[in-house]
Amino acid sequence: MQEVSVAALRKFSTLDDHTAFGAWACLIARYELLSARRRFARDRLVLAEDIVELLAEEGADELPLRQQQLNALDDCIAKLPRERRELALAAYANDTTIRELAARLKRTEGSLYQLLSRIRKALHQCMESALPEARS
Repeated sequence: MQEVSVAALRKFSTLDDHTAFGAWACLIARYELLSARRRFARDRLVLAEDIVELLAEEGADELPLRQQQLNALDDCIAKLPRERRELALAAYANDTTIRELAARLKRTEGSLYQLLSRIRKALHQCMESALPEARS
């Protein structure tokens, strides 16, 4: 996965249509996977090429659904009260730990985890109503 991210970052300037990022990233992932497969060809745990192709096709077929889910999640996040929205976004930022966030907000880590659990439940309910076909 890291190799895919590095390759995508290196090749990002070649992406002309940013709305096609998902398909473009899947294509890069596919080529990186095939490259890794060639590097580890003698390893008994390598997937057969036809399985890799099938997984790539299925992943590409799921892109529209994933985009629909991301759009619904964006809408649901926007519907959260401002304080909860900011908390959720801060809690899932790469450079923030729960401990740091709790200290900054003068709350206990436990209370923050409970509040984040409530926020996730609210987002889950919103997503289920926005995407009824995705109910599990």
